[in-house]
Amino acid sequence: MIVRLTDDELAFARRLAEARNRDSKRRGSSGNYGASADDVSLHLTGARGEVAAARGLHLPLVGGVGRFEQRDVGHYHVRTRRFGTGTDLMVRATDPSQWILLHARELDAEGRSIELVGEGRVSELKQSHRMRNAGGRKALVQFVRDEELHPLGHYQAEEVA
Repeated sequence: MIVRLTDDELAFARRLAEARNRDSKRRGSSGNYGASADDVSLHLTGARGEVAAARGLHLPLVGGVGRFEQRDVGHYHVRTRRFGTGTDLMVRATDPSQWILLHARELDAEGRSIELVGEGRVSELKQSHRMRNAGGRKALVQFVRDEELHPLGHYQAEEVA
């Protein structure tokens, strides 16, 4: 599913990203996954993916600022890949096994068009033999190909409550 964000949605995502960036700096977060923790573009990519998922799936955007451990949209934790940086879903070694990840990716440099690719439960996606310190990341990650994901809607909200 491809969602094309409106100007208002892009502006909202920008405000959310800036607030997250300020919070990240205030908390002294460090970038463990290959990007600086105070890089507003990292937060912007994530916020755009969350806004697209909320609209495309008709689910509430419940993520906010300083709430990394909580769900982003409906029953999902949204992971968005920045345009031009790869296409696979990144799963972290520290992701709780019960989380359901929704994979989104930017299709253009502006971040206006977002593809909602698929979903997967961390316990099913995570395979320890595939965890690695890739791309200068300080923490272990693995990358999951699209064909390893379930179609959107595979996990219903009642199953994950």
